[in-house]
Amino acid sequence: MKFKMVSTAMPLRGLQALAMLSSLLVMGCSAEAPPLTQQTVYPVKLMTLEQAQSGTLNQYPGRVSASDHSELSFRVGGELTELAVKAGDTVEKGEVVAHLDDRDARTRLENARSNFNLAQATFERMRISL
Repeated sequence: MKFKMVSTAMPLRGLQALAMLSSLLVMGCSAEAPPLTQQTVYPVKLMTLEQAQSGTLNQYPGRVSASDHSELSFRVGGELTELAVKAGDTVEKGEVVAHLDDRDARTRLENARSNFNLAQATFERMRISL
């Protein structure tokens, strides 16, 4: 014999939702409108700007910057030894704009070469001894 479970939770939820909706509708249809709150009005000054007739020149401090700029990046890190351009100079693609101190990179290259030569000599010695 097989039993089938029937859930009554869904119809009860539907009835609850219907009851809440109908109570909201009844409360929303009241005859009295709530009183409006008074808004605060702030005074403002208005001025009309016109071109000066006297020909005087007004000066204001400010800073002008370019609309296009580039961030510089290098493949390796290091100390900047030379900056070949100044602010505002025009540069072309491929032009050298700065030099980095490459002593650390050269030292690492020499260490790698000496390790390679040592490994190659060890390999030859082992190959001959077998």
